[in-house]
Amino acid sequence: MHDVKVGAKYGYQGLGKWLTGPECRRLVSRKASEAAMVYQALVAKRTGRLARSAKHSTVIGGAKGDRWVGRVTVDAPYAASHEFGYTSEQGVRRDGFDELRNTLKHLD
Repeated sequence: MHDVKVGAKYGYQGLGKWLTGPECRRLVSRKASEAAMVYQALVAKRTGRLARSAKHSTVIGGAKGDRWVGRVTVDAPYAASHEFGYTSEQGVRRDGFDELRNTLKHLD
């Protein structure tokens, strides 16, 4: 990571402007891309469909919608049941794998 320069002499009128600016978006996008790659490395790969379906993006978000936020989306049809678990038709509970949570633990 590098030093972030905020202030009028660097073209920003304050931290709020920087958080919605292009430099912040680049940094957040880079970290979201790293998170997607970590997820792809951690996830089970019987067919590879879950890993291939992981995508990263940046959106304006946060609690107040005032900053760039990185997002990792996994859209394979069974992604939610794989991550969070499910209950079978026989009533047997299958735990999820928590790979998205583990992904966060690997980011610095």
